[in-house]
Amino acid sequence: MATNEPPPPVVVISVDGARQPRVYPTLNAALVDAEDGSQIVLQYNGVRVESPLRVGRKNITIRGAEGFRPGIEFRPKTGGGDGVQLRMITVTAGPLHVINAELRMVVPRSEDATLVMFSLQRPEQVRLRDVVVTVANPARHQASVIELTPEPGAMRNMKKMMKEGMEVDPLELTIDRSVIRGHADLVHVRQTDSAELSMSHCVVALGGSLLHTVGAGGTAPKQRGVVELNLVHVSALLGENLIRLNSGEERRHLPVVRAHSRDSIYSHVGDRPLVAMSGNTDMEVFRGLLAWRNGQKNFFDDYSVFWWLGSDQDIVDFTRWKQQWNSAGSKNAVVAWQTPRQPEGDAIAWDRLGLSDFRLADETQPADRPEATDGTDAGANLDLLPSMLRVAVPTKD
Repeated sequence: MATNEPPPPVVVISVDGARQPRVYPTLNAALVDAEDGSQIVLQYNGVRVESPLRVGRKNITIRGAEGFRPGIEFRPKTGGGDGVQLRMITVTAGPLHVINAELRMVVPRSEDATLVMFSLQRPEQVRLRDVVVTVANPARHQASVIELTPEPGAMRNMKKMMKEGMEVDPLELTIDRSVIRGHADLVHVRQTDSAELSMSHCVVALGGSLLHTVGAGGTAPKQRGVVELNLVHVSALLGENLIRLNSGEERRHLPVVRAHSRDSIYSHVGDRPLVAMSGNTDMEVFRGLLAWRNGQKNFFDDYSVFWWLGSDQDIVDFTRWKQQWNSAGSKNAVVAWQTPRQPEGDAIAWDRLGLSDFRLADETQPADRPEATDGTDAGANLDLLPSMLRVAVPTKD
């Protein structure tokens, strides 16, 4: 039923509280006017539609007000003079924190370009806490929740800094107590710069990979960057790989991936490898691009291949994986879930998976139950995670 009520308020609170709180009709308007250090408070329940946003050179916090559960939906439109805006939230320079909110991105069936929820173009820090991210992608196009890419206008300055040997502080990307679901990759790395990605008590239900690195072409960097991947109490169900590196036929330059994982559960569909590498890169170089550290108490849900290095002749099974990385207390066996899993990825509605799909079976014997280093269940503590808005996302354009 249509109403004449104004849209629910978006309130900006200045960092020092000196200015009176200001109310805006849209998040975009609030971002444009917000001062460095401001909090943008979402004082509404339910889902509202917003245009693509840009957060540039400001320290901004976007949070749901206490007692509210706000949602923001991005639904790109085709046609028009500007075409389709492919990046929903672009962040440059200053930090961005998003707390207690639900973000949705709907990928049109007719749009074959890669859509991105967060495009991180060398910000200092991005943190998501108590957030639900949903990617509705009915045609299963390429999509990413987060991309790491250089800011287009900053390429010349970056090359100068690299030439002069100046160190660039790595991006800090932190995701805590959050749910991320949909047919997409979680983090798509399209650069060679260093970055730190940390996740704690998160549920990841994605038709793509958790970390998909394609690097960058052009002149090789003086020093290869490192992506630090820190995973603690993560429950992941993936249609592709936990870590995927692809240098392409033209041999793009890739950063090193150093993964630190403990107390987590990793599941897959379609018998995909845990780690997959492909492209026109020497095998020994590929081997040097991965390090798996502190692999304590991780539980792999019946993986047959742990590391695939470009061909079926170059694979590492769980026995060799443990020998190489000393994964103390980790197991590779079928994990008993309260809700049985679909056997194939094509049958999974990724954007509709919920917390109940990640609950361990109650009747599991103690000896077979995935136990973390602190004695609790491995994987995310579901009691810490935010509830999801029960609003259906239409799949028609």
